[in-house]
Amino acid sequence: MDENAAAWVDYYRRIPPNALAYSEPSPALLEVLERQDLWAADQTFCLDLGAGSGGRMGNSITAHGFIPLILDVSLVALRDLNSSERRPASPVLSRIAADARRLPISSASIALVVASDLFMHLSRWAGYLSEICRVLKPGGMLAFNWLGEKDCQKARATKVTGGYMLPNGVPIRFRGYRSAAQMLSRCVCLQPRAFSHVSRLDPPHPEFHPEWHVHDEWAVLCERL
Repeated sequence: MDENAAAWVDYYRRIPPNALAYSEPSPALLEVLERQDLWAADQTFCLDLGAGSGGRMGNSITAHGFIPLILDVSLVALRDLNSSERRPASPVLSRIAADARRLPISSASIALVVASDLFMHLSRWAGYLSEICRVLKPGGMLAFNWLGEKDCQKARATKVTGGYMLPNGVPIRFRGYRSAAQMLSRCVCLQPRAFSHVSRLDPPHPEFHPEWHVHDEWAVLCERL
C-alpha cells in the first residue's frame, strides 16, 4: 500500500461516517460525461474508483445505463457507504476494497471508469492509468477530475515534499491544464477526448471550508485506444 492509500485508510478510521459525502457530484466530471452523451449497452459495467463513503457519482452512472462497481482502498469507507442514508438510490453490483494500482478485475472487462476526487490526491498518475488501461475495453472511457491551482483548499494546505498536505492528514495536489495534459501524454494507451474546467463560488462545507469559497476544478474524458 502506498503513502496516499495509507493516509486514506487512516482518515476513514478517524472521521465520522459519511463526512465527505457531498450533496452533488463533481460539476466538471458531470460536464465531460454529459458532453460525450455516453450510453451503455445491457449489463455494461462502470468502475467507480476511490468512491469513499460518498458514492456520489452513482446516480449519474446509472442514468447512463451503466451498472456501477464501487471500489475504494478503505473497507471502513465502503461499510459506511453501505449503510449511508445519503448513498445513491441505484443498483450496485459489488463493493470492492482494493488499491487502484492493483485492481482485482479481469482485463478488458470494463466499459467506463469514473474516478471522482481520486487523482487530485496522487503525486504520480502513471501506475494508476496503466492499471485502468488494463481493465478497460478497447474504446472504453475513463473520466476523472482534479483540483485547479486556484482552489480554496490550497490556502489551508501545508507545503510538503512533492505537493501539499491538508490539515486532516491526506495529501492533495493542485494542477493546471498543462501539467495534467503532460502526465496524460505519458500513457500512450489513453487519448484525451474532452476537458472541462469549472471555477465558481461554492457555499460553506464543514469538512473543507467554513465560508463561501472558490472551487476550481478540472476534469478529462479519455478513450482507451
